[in-house]
Amino acid sequence: MTANKGALLKRRLIKANRVNKPVPAWKRLIPGNKQHYNTKRRHFLRTKLKYHE
Repeated sequence: MTANKGALLKRRLIKANRVNKPVPAWKRLIPGNKQHYNTKRRHFLRTKLKYHE
């Protein structure tokens, strides 16, 4: 991918990067919490984002 990206594409990549994080450790320790891991986690080689240059 080139260094010259449009603003909309850049914003989408930043959002995808922000979402791709694990569940915080403090949140896992809350009693009754059912969310132990992030089900929407994405690996950069296995699942690609859909983007158009």
